[in-house]
Amino acid sequence: MRLGQAWPATNLFVREVALAPGQSLTVEVDQLTPRADSVVHAFTRFPGSPTWFALATNDNVDGTLGSRLVVTNSTGSLNTYRYVVRARDVRTRGVGRLRENGSVLGFVPVGGSRIPVPAGLLANDGDQIVVTSRAPSPGDTIPSATGFVLVGLASGGTAGLLRTSGAPDGGASIGKQSWLTEVVVGVPTDQVAAQPLNALISLRAGQASLYANPPVDSDGDGLGDALEVALGLCPGGAVPCPWNSGNPWDSDGDGVSDGEELFGVRGAALDGSEDFNIPRWGGSPARKDVYVELDTTTVAFPDGNPFAAPLQGRWASVSVSARTATG
Repeated sequence: MRLGQAWPATNLFVREVALAPGQSLTVEVDQLTPRADSVVHAFTRFPGSPTWFALATNDNVDGTLGSRLVVTNSTGSLNTYRYVVRARDVRTRGVGRLRENGSVLGFVPVGGSRIPVPAGLLANDGDQIVVTSRAPSPGDTIPSATGFVLVGLASGGTAGLLRTSGAPDGGASIGKQSWLTEVVVGVPTDQVAAQPLNALISLRAGQASLYANPPVDSDGDGLGDALEVALGLCPGGAVPCPWNSGNPWDSDGDGVSDGEELFGVRGAALDGSEDFNIPRWGGSPARKDVYVELDTTTVAFPDGNPFAAPLQGRWASVSVSARTATG
């Protein structure tokens, strides 16, 4: 049920624009670095929906490896659109110059990983592909990625859907679609660079993991039964549990649910400031983990009293893994 481990999640340029009724936007990518081949997709959505629906796709324009597409607001009111610049495949990553309506914005990464979706993987209503952070292993030279964008592709590379994480550290998901044959995974950025080299550096964004998560979840931990069986966890119900935790929603018995340790915890704040990205810090549903919260301050302790000093920024979190007889 796992599509892959340690997929490279390089930057995908994602830009949001608002167009007045009748207004058009022409997006062009040219002056590509050697071997780069850009593709541009345009999307729109219904107000409040997390899913962006594809409007147009353009690959090679005028016999070049560049891209150009035009989006026109044909509605009777102000409307919001997003466009995505990606590489055609992993061999054609690089950098390109971005223009809007003829004006040069700068250089942007042409990246992303295009991953095939096996036939039948999303067979039932509610099945989802989920991308989440991957904890770096000892010796890794590329860090764990945070915050994701998923582009669902139909046969031939035409885009169908765009999903982004709702928070800086969150994952993203795409549900069952009859046309879905591939996904493009990346880390969204809207930053443009004055020089190609600066945009090229941003291609090393990090690594991610993808999972297929079915809707049947007997123990209510956020992981589908079939995914838990594939990962050697406790699915609950009538399926025997290989662990002795006493609670199938927490296979390793460390007090944190299997779903939270694999996909993280979404906080109440819509901006993601309260999210807890457990997998990025090495959390695992198959190993007991201890999480320690730390406070920092740059102000000297008044009168030697640490509780009188104002705190700065968010609390930092680290994971300390304790291997036990059960894992």
